[in-house]
Amino acid sequence: MGLSVQQGTLAQPGGTGNQSATGFGFQPGITLFWGTEYTATGAGTNALHSFSFGAAVDSGDYRAITANADYTATSDNAFSHDDTRCIKFISNAAAETAGATFVSNDTNGFTINWAAADATARLINYLSIGGTTLTRAKTGQFTKATATGQQRVTGIGFKPTAVIFFMATIGTAAPPQTADGNSGLEIGFARSSGQQNLSAILFLDNVATTANFGFATTRITTCWEEISAGGATASIGALVTMDRDGFTINWTTAAATATYIFYAAIQGPSIYVSSATANTSTGNQAITGAGFTPIAGLFTNISSAATGISASLEGNMSFGAMTIATARSAININADGDGEAADGLLDTTKVLRIYNQGTNTHSADFVSWDTDGFTINYSAATGTAYIYCYMLFGYTPTAGDAIALTESRQTFMTISDAAR
Repeated sequence: MGLSVQQGTLAQPGGTGNQSATGFGFQPGITLFWGTEYTATGAGTNALHSFSFGAAVDSGDYRAITANADYTATSDNAFSHDDTRCIKFISNAAAETAGATFVSNDTNGFTINWAAADATARLINYLSIGGTTLTRAKTGQFTKATATGQQRVTGIGFKPTAVIFFMATIGTAAPPQTADGNSGLEIGFARSSGQQNLSAILFLDNVATTANFGFATTRITTCWEEISAGGATASIGALVTMDRDGFTINWTTAAATATYIFYAAIQGPSIYVSSATANTSTGNQAITGAGFTPIAGLFTNISSAATGISASLEGNMSFGAMTIATARSAININADGDGEAADGLLDTTKVLRIYNQGTNTHSADFVSWDTDGFTINYSAATGTAYIYCYMLFGYTPTAGDAIALTESRQTFMTISDAAR
């Protein structure tokens, strides 16, 4: 089988133990996880919003980041980066509320183990990728260079086709670390020196939420940017090359602090990284340039029409994925800047949601995978052409190969007391 993908949702159980996702029809080689505090689909307000992102390759290779925003009258935030969890949630006091390890890639799905679990049935989204075209995958970490210039990261064991970078803001201690303070996260996609982008967000801790307390950035020519507490670029780096045993990043600005950066490296599939601007009216949008027919896509945005760091009364970041017309999801974390609760959403009927202070500005759903890209349809759009970033996965089959696109719209789980 050439390449197989599955996107779906799991509900966090109310206790510790194993949980399995089944019905894939293939054995995954890598799975990405993302989620918020939401236990049901839709938009709403919460006193606390968390955004968690993780990646898992096997029982000994997984990691996760988390950032939360508690924006009442005064902000109180926390962050975590953890190489002992594939998905993790924390309180604004920096205590773990729920977290899972990765147990196994199964012949028909995967199994995780909830090492910590509260009574909140959070909905966890995932994208699993497998098949013979996925030849290698690995997660890892490195410390950012503290001086400008090129930094070569080695030890991966293969030349990646693409890398996903992710970091909990100001992760200065070796993982696992959970701490109170300025919180945020970054997700960067990189395929080559000409195909890379990023979205990042920073929430300031212990400030009045009627003042500017959030910063966000998106870039379409670099894969990494760290935002300082003053809203400036602390570090910024761009992928130079994919190397035989890793990759090389060139830092044009480098902070003196050696923060930890996580990555998920993938070898084999056809991958395309680019960006686009959202439609300013409803209807279809056809995106081209991939050079192949995709079968899965990841999307990020910060509700900005310009690249670079922006400051406002609220920070905003969205993450989405799609595989087929009935398998897609989008989440958003949005810290409201009026001293009230934070806004956010979980939508399993759209792939792209741009959501700003309780107002939905753009909603787009999957239409088709095309020979050179994809088509989405906007059911809601404003006059602002917001930037969104994306990473596409695909495969050009040869005789005897097959592409499998499977769907998980139902949660399958088995709870036991078995530890990993």
